[in-house]
Amino acid sequence: MRSLFLFVLVLGLLSLMGCNGKGHGYNGGVPLPYVNKYLVDPVQEGECIRVTVKVPLDYTGYLTLNGDTETAVFVFLIEEEQVEGLPVTVEDVLLCGVNLDALNTLRLELRCNFEDTEFYSSPIGDTLVEEVDLFVEKLPDPPTPPSPVVVINELKITVTGVVCDVQISENGLLLATLIRDGFVVLDLVPGEHNVVIEDCNGIIEKVVIVVHEVVPDPCSLDLTNLPTGGTVVVRTTRLQDVIDSLHMGGKARLNVTTDYVSDNADSYWQITPRDGVGPVEGEAAALIVIELAGFAPGNKFGVYDPFDVNQRVLLFKGSQGATSSVSFMIAENGSVVVDGMDTGTVFSGQRFGFWLDSSMYIGGGLMFSDTSLNVDGKDHMLAYQGDNDVIINPPGDWPAEVFRNDEFILCFEDLNSSTTSKANCVVQPPQVDWDFEDMVILISGIRPRLCD
Repeated sequence: MRSLFLFVLVLGLLSLMGCNGKGHGYNGGVPLPYVNKYLVDPVQEGECIRVTVKVPLDYTGYLTLNGDTETAVFVFLIEEEQVEGLPVTVEDVLLCGVNLDALNTLRLELRCNFEDTEFYSSPIGDTLVEEVDLFVEKLPDPPTPPSPVVVINELKITVTGVVCDVQISENGLLLATLIRDGFVVLDLVPGEHNVVIEDCNGIIEKVVIVVHEVVPDPCSLDLTNLPTGGTVVVRTTRLQDVIDSLHMGGKARLNVTTDYVSDNADSYWQITPRDGVGPVEGEAAALIVIELAGFAPGNKFGVYDPFDVNQRVLLFKGSQGATSSVSFMIAENGSVVVDGMDTGTVFSGQRFGFWLDSSMYIGGGLMFSDTSLNVDGKDHMLAYQGDNDVIINPPGDWPAEVFRNDEFILCFEDLNSSTTSKANCVVQPPQVDWDFEDMVILISGIRPRLCD
């Protein structure tokens, strides 16, 4: 059906005469106020015109297009519609047979008590006539929509430019359905698959997808099955209180004495994709939850290169305090970027470890997530993993959301157990309390990685 463009060129009143003394004609030579309001602007509908008509009380008549009496429409009012002295709207009068790219004449002729047999007889008595000249322009046919486009990236199939649902099948077995444009990731076993992509207009494309056996990455640990527990003893209940306070309802499922990631799995890490949720793709985000250490103002926290511990990047100074946050990433060339700024430090690869420096204080030291690098040979960092279930509500602007399994709470002990102090000329043993609450960091978008 062609689309039409319609506008009014002329709207004129040809004549107005009285109607049986009911006050619908001249009143001292002054026309009624609803003159020129009988026809509401026509609206094109395909090659027809749909019109709304206003008819005065006691008038009936005909609406014609281009003088075609065969397609004329009889306009009348039913008794219930009539309101004394007011015009009444008759809607949805449809006239077809429009002349395209030409002038069309729409004519309304009304009379008092117009009888069907009187149509187009010579005007008698009181007759109302209105004519509207319309130019209906033929517009070019709408452009043909582009053909559907299919893009296949491994098991991800993206389809655009379709006008109906898309079905993806193999040997008659439905694999997936797309509601118009969109994408789907197929779940296929290793092997060769003959896949058919079709919509309501037929087959769009036939493709062969080869799925290779996935070889597990020996360096990457499964986030759903990290080892936990070990020989570390948390000697106070304050850390449990801190972690409880992060959880909605004030009670965590995590038990700080048993649920930390095992020491052989928390030494080194990598940034992991988050499927568009949380930090920007390829970035990790960190938040200081709390610092309860006497060393807090002087403590420093950051990441280091596993192959060169002197290549360290600062993320937090202890003086920043709770609710401070930062994002960081490691570019493909190893450049470390913090809050969008290149630090100028280049790591050997994508792996990194965490460090805490409290060495400006007596009894402090430089602690690493890799226990073998610590001067006292002790584990100074415990990592607690999210479970993709409970809701945490961190301080500051960090949103309350599900505690994902790529989120970890890192808890540090900042005292060096190999350091002695001297008081009153007497050597004192190390005063390590092993409370692991000296700096507590919530970090998102990471996973343990054993090697490169």
